[in-house]
Amino acid sequence: MIHSLLSIPCVTLQGEQKTLGDYPARAYLVVNTASKCGFTPQYRGLENL
Repeated sequence: MIHSLLSIPCVTLQGEQKTLGDYPARAYLVVNTASKCGFTPQYRGLENL
C-alpha cells in the first residue's frame, strides 16, 4: 500500500523510474491525462511547461 504521494513510482520522459520524493523541496504539478487519446492537442503547452 502506498502511504504518501511522494512514494508513488513514476516514469520520467527519459524512461527512468523515479518518485516525487527524488525531487525534494520542489513544487509539483501532477496531471492525470489520457495521453494516447486523439483529443489531446491542448496538452502541447503543458508538455512545454
